Amino acid sequence: MHESSALLPADYRFALAQAADFEAVATLFEALHRFNAGLDAHYTLAANWRDQMHIYFTNSCHDTERVLWQLVWHGQQAIALLVVERHIGSPLFAARVWAELTAIYIAEGYRGGQLSTQLIKQAQAWATAHGLDRIELYVTASNAHAKEFYVRHSFVPVQEILRLPLTLPPNGVSPAPASQATTPTTHDLLEYGQHAPLHTDPYER
Repeated sequence: MHESSALLPADYRFALAQAADFEAVATLFEALHRFNAGLDAHYTLAANWRDQMHIYFTNSCHDTERVLWQLVWHGQQAIALLVVERHIGSPLFAARVWAELTAIYIAEGYRGGQLSTQLIKQAQAWATAHGLDRIELYVTASNAHAKEFYVRHSFVPVQEILRLPLTLPPNGVSPAPASQATTPTTHDLLEYGQHAPLHTDPYER
């Protein structure tokens, strides 16, 4: 996953994220979720998100059979992030393993070319190289730019998530179990709305 594209500037560099790159990964991830939270407050990052993500990232960044952590660099600046994970669903279902596109983000000032298309190609290449027959992702319902982008790249809608807000009494919100709140060991750590694009459309038209 180190190759670039002839359509991109020659000084763009694609590289697998290493443990020492955590700050670059976290900075892009946080920017993505700043936008996600603007679409839906349920996507706001937890107060201790950085600590949890650091544990997950350092434990998985070298495991390219399970997770692709891809950065794009322009000189010393990380300008784009791609995360694709091997998702294993319930054993009740036959087709329970696929590639989950859990994050794609391009920094402002680097949009409008072919970089996002190249990132999708990187995701496809990683998935097929690891024997995964499809890529799935979530897109916020109100994010028209993201949906248009994925349709242009041959993604098709197959499912919808519906939400019914409920009114609870004061102090009625149940906290996450302590084991889930402090132990980020499952693939689901990154799978809560990581796929919405940024405002000003980080995806090329």
